[in-house]
Amino acid sequence: MLESILNELFRRFENPYVIYNDLCFEDNSNDNPFTNATRVHVPLFQRPCLNKAMNLFHVKGILAKIGISFYHRVLWHPRKVDYLLDASGFYYSDNWNFTDNQISLYTNYLKRMSEMGAKIVYLPQAFGPFEKKSTQQIISSILQYASLIYVRDDISYSYFKKSRISIDKLKLSGDFTILLKADLNPSIYDKYTNCVCIIPNSKMITHGKLTKDRYISFVKDVIEICQEEGRNSFLLNHEGWGDEILCKEIANCTGQEVVTGLSAKEIKDIISKTYLVISSRFHGVASALNCSVPCLSTSWSHKYQMLFDKYRQDDCVLDINSNNYKRQINKMLSEDTNMKVRSDLLSIHPSIVEEVEKMWDEVFAL
Repeated sequence: MLESILNELFRRFENPYVIYNDLCFEDNSNDNPFTNATRVHVPLFQRPCLNKAMNLFHVKGILAKIGISFYHRVLWHPRKVDYLLDASGFYYSDNWNFTDNQISLYTNYLKRMSEMGAKIVYLPQAFGPFEKKSTQQIISSILQYASLIYVRDDISYSYFKKSRISIDKLKLSGDFTILLKADLNPSIYDKYTNCVCIIPNSKMITHGKLTKDRYISFVKDVIEICQEEGRNSFLLNHEGWGDEILCKEIANCTGQEVVTGLSAKEIKDIISKTYLVISSRFHGVASALNCSVPCLSTSWSHKYQMLFDKYRQDDCVLDINSNNYKRQINKMLSEDTNMKVRSDLLSIHPSIVEEVEKMWDEVFAL
């Protein structure tokens, strides 16, 4: 998502100054995967070494006890901010439990950015539901200060309507990573051509109400089905250290190769070469579909089904608790079905690109 935003910023503006800021809802921040990204400035408090030192000496807790919010002091950057582009994914929903302190910090953050003259835009993502009072408070702050809010799907749109909150700032647009081109490198990644790419996701365990054993058993089934059909498969870490640990755990049980530590464009390159993608990561699904590669997925939220609907793909979400997924995988492994799906995805691709380009035009017309 960051690479997609950077590509658009540098396509439209000459040498923009870009600050990466994750808002720090997490007290125990892991290493920032973007610290080495060129063209992105990372605030000092985001640096892994400083975060580790502060956690070691309980700096944030000490400040909190004397009534000082560490994040309130350091979130503001001295430069004038023209745009605050939020690409949090599926963060604003009842799946998360926002504390009163987090709500206050976030509201003040948006207020300060707005006072600086920033245009606050929520780029296409999934939202909702908003049943919890804390979620409603976060959404109220967003609606108060945002210039534009883009939702990726009709279900997210309906959650806003059910909340009886004004939706005059709301727009519908597809996933914007479709414009990110794969970093094609035929010599390095050719060995993955026509293989099955399996993308695990630790959230299937933490948010999907599955035990680790059940999820690993499912992935082992997928690998066996591919082997029976004569297709080589491999595990791709699409995210960070949490998924890497899970990938290696699965590899220890199956002997599968784990591909990890790649850039966003390299990941998209590998996906673009594969025969079939079976992904538990949303953007693994998105990359496959916008590269016209057939895809199946597991799911822990409505956003997966909505993405397949966007690409007019039926029967693509796998229910791990049902043996029906074996039929779905075998069907997509057949050459006739696989080729038809590729053709269908190619035909719809231009209309989705047009929609996302229109979204960016609206953002930068502010």
